[in-house]
Formats: sequence, structure tokens, C-alpha cells
Amino acid sequence: MLCCMYSFLKNASQAIDVMGGSAAVSRSFDGKMDRRVVANWKTRGFPPEAYAVLVPMLLATGIPFDRYKLFRQYPPAKRGKNGEPR
Repeated sequence: MLCCMYSFLKNASQAIDVMGGSAAVSRSFDGKMDRRVVANWKTRGFPPEAYAVLVPMLLATGIPFDRYKLFRQYPPAKRGKNGEPR
């Protein structure tokens, strides 16, 4: 398990990995959240509406984290016509 790799969860990507990956996290939403949406959170951060489901899972890992940094979404990167970053 990846829980021993981190002494502090710095971002949503680390948190998702510790909780078992995108598929495991999406299952915790009772089928209401697609795995691809959860995978997007790795770069954008957790949406505030996911707080009630994810905080108990994060606390169960025993790894400290900053709730204010993890549950803050960042805008997607701007892309050009070919999907390349601008």
C-alpha cells in the first residue's frame, strides 16, 4: 500500500493514490461518480462537494493533510486547437 510512502499528503494526486486509485475513489460515491472524473481531480484538486465522502477516507489513512489545499479546485490548463498547452 502507498500509505507509507507519504508523511504528509500535499495534493489530490497523492491522496487518490493512497485511497486506492481513481477506480476505488469513484466506487466510494456509490456509482454516482465516473472514474475519469476522479482521475481529473489529480490535476485539478478535489471539488468542495466531495468533502463529506473523501475526508473520512483520508482520515482513515492516518496520513496528515491540509483540507484547505486538497479541497480547492484549479482551472483546467488552457489548450490550443490541437489539444496542446498554450
